[in-house]
Amino acid sequence: MAESMKTQECTMGAIYEGMADEYINRQHPADREYLDRSELEELFRLPVDNETVLDVGCGVGRVGIALKDRGVKYIGVDLSEAMLQAGRKLAGNAHLFICASARNLPFAARRFRFVTCIGLYEYVEDLATYLNEVRRVMQAGGDFIFTAHTELGALRYNRLGSYHRAGWSEQALRAVLAESCFSVRTIRPAIGPLRRWRSIIGRITADPTVQKHVARLIADADLALCRSFPPCANEFVVACRATG
Repeated sequence: MAESMKTQECTMGAIYEGMADEYINRQHPADREYLDRSELEELFRLPVDNETVLDVGCGVGRVGIALKDRGVKYIGVDLSEAMLQAGRKLAGNAHLFICASARNLPFAARRFRFVTCIGLYEYVEDLATYLNEVRRVMQAGGDFIFTAHTELGALRYNRLGSYHRAGWSEQALRAVLAESCFSVRTIRPAIGPLRRWRSIIGRITADPTVQKHVARLIADADLALCRSFPPCANEFVVACRATG
């Protein structure tokens, strides 16, 4: 199992080595506004001001960018050095980026109160291994925000080919979180069919303020659609707390 997970990580790391430029391009106002509003609502409500936030599978550091006005000490961990280099360019010296596996985080036990993992667990079959490692570095009572594909969301993406996605039911997520010593605060569906609409915003206007406003409207409509009709959602946003 360990060798299989290592092989999977190497495969994903290699894929993302070639995607850094694409992810930098995704940092334009409309895309960032849509994704932040869709995925980071629970994080924004946490008392992270002037605190340390660990972001596992950080990519180019989108969580750090979203929290730039909160005075946080941001630590991003990712397997792809190319993604980390892109993150350093975006953040300057404002954040710390470390190349490491999410299965073997280079931190002492019980170090962090706030941890995020946005967009990694969709590639993970043995989720418990990764959750246990996050739990190891978290303080009891600390807050953990992460995303994972729904079962139908994984099925939709897998039809596209390229690489395999793992999907979860809400019941299965609650079970694996309990086994890993996390208590669930909320699990909500997100990222529905309106996400593709954000690609047309740049054709409507070049004004960043207007782009953000339109993206906010699309995100809010998409979230409402996911709440009313959960099967259309591609992922869950999970807010949980470390216990024990």
